[in-house]
Amino acid sequence: MGTVAAEYLFELNPRARLTLFGQELNPESYAICKADMLIRGQDISNIVLGNTLSDDGLLGKLFD
Repeated sequence: MGTVAAEYLFELNPRARLTLFGQELNPESYAICKADMLIRGQDISNIVLGNTLSDDGLLGKLFD
């Protein structure tokens, strides 16, 4: 979902600078997401495994 959203945003603004972050609970979806990030040249450390409600894997990060 993140890379599809990024593609759409680039269509709206080709000069946009995007860095993708995410957290996934399902191990299989997490692995697919990491593979997709690698293919697209994104930083895979921005994707974490876990439950966003009980264990925020991106604690302390600020987003805009």
